[in-house]
Amino acid sequence: KLLVATYEPKTINLALVPVNDAPLDSKAIAAELKKIYEPLGIDFNLITKDNFKYKALETASLKVEGSGLLSVYTDQMKALNAAFVAKGDCDKNTIYLFAIDQPESQDGKSIEGVMARGQQFGYMFVKGKEGDEQGLTAAHEIGHGIFQLQHTFSYSGMADATFSAANVMNYPAGEALSKLQWDLMHDQGLVISVFETD
Repeated sequence: KLLVATYEPKTINLALVPVNDAPLDSKAIAAELKKIYEPLGIDFNLITKDNFKYKALETASLKVEGSGLLSVYTDQMKALNAAFVAKGDCDKNTIYLFAIDQPESQDGKSIEGVMARGQQFGYMFVKGKEGDEQGLTAAHEIGHGIFQLQHTFSYSGMADATFSAANVMNYPAGEALSKLQWDLMHDQGLVISVFETD
């Protein structure tokens, strides 16, 4: 008897938003997302928004707290989100990833991006990053925000061999996902089009 896992196809609306002319490689991001998620029946309706000019980030870096499922919106993030929503070009059924031209290191920590669980907005730090690196960061943050995946090292009681070193949810992010992660991503309890609020 052969058992084959099947999953319901999903389409996710995703908008990439360059902030203050941050260098954004939309084609490379789209290619990485397709390579990683399409085999699981997950497609992205991806668009790139016009540059979002945001004065507060012209002279300061976006402050980050937490990582993965422990991420929280800082006051700076809330202000950026509110300013973007105030433009009137924000759809409640679309996920937004802001590309910000700042280094990934903050306070001695290496942070390539942040997307809190179940939230509509995520952030990628793209300074000095090539297109494929941007794509892997986007895939990693989407894993946290949309699919509520943890870092591979955060699953308690799981042997290291359960996950490939090249896993999307590892550091550095790779392109592989495990069967456990496939199941979690397609769990019927996940609702993608409705976001939690602050």
